[in-house]
Amino acid sequence: MNTQNVNVKTATPESPKTWAEGHGDALTPAQFRDLYDHLHTNAMFTGISGVDGAQLAELDALEEPTEEPEAAIIYLHKGWPLALYEYDTGYLIFREALAAL
Repeated sequence: MNTQNVNVKTATPESPKTWAEGHGDALTPAQFRDLYDHLHTNAMFTGISGVDGAQLAELDALEEPTEEPEAAIIYLHKGWPLALYEYDTGYLIFREALAAL
């Protein structure tokens, strides 16, 4: 028989919330830029129509912490970055991860 202590808080509780929701604050500009750079280095450019809108609806959106009206958006699934949208440029995606949804 397995028992579970429900009063113990784990380091990474399972939750559909994003990092920002769980901590009550957004990423700093430097943290966002680090994630942005990671996507630019490793993801595949697909253009404006590179991601299905239905797939985007299932993901959490993390907007760039700026006052700019056309800020970049990073799309996350369970806290992991899957896509980056840049206004007037398009999407950079991790195709294999997005296809696995």
